Amino acid sequence: MPCLRIIAAAPLCLVLVGCNTADLGLFKAKEPEAVYVEVPIYIKGPPTAWQKEAIIGYVRNEFRDPYSIRDAEISAYGMQAESSTRERTIVCVQLNAKNGYGGYAGRQIVQFELGPRSVRSASEDHAQCTEMNGRGLSYQPFPELENLGRL
Repeated sequence: MPCLRIIAAAPLCLVLVGCNTADLGLFKAKEPEAVYVEVPIYIKGPPTAWQKEAIIGYVRNEFRDPYSIRDAEISAYGMQAESSTRERTIVCVQLNAKNGYGGYAGRQIVQFELGPRSVRSASEDHAQCTEMNGRGLSYQPFPELENLGRL
């Protein structure tokens, strides 16, 4: 009888081994692990037109379903000066978009690090944006990002 139980349980084991957990993130590809540096970010002002265009282009190419974005808001941009490296321009965006399963993931905060005219990197729920959000970082509506679905 014990042998029969083992044989009956074998197909269940094979089914469970075949299961694969999917990435629930918003990005198409897995982003590299971020290095968290505790350096102050100095808020400079509202995002410029080219910063918005760079973020829209990045989202269009890298998000799983960029046309599903709703409730998008963008923060003022800030500069982060690291003594040993380059200056970094940071912009935080709050949004709700569909994940890999086709359902909305809920409101996420995405940090964009901007280069001279493009996005260098982006990461979900980055500690800097999350921390600044808790300290009263102001956001404004970002309808240009929501309008991707209406193109």
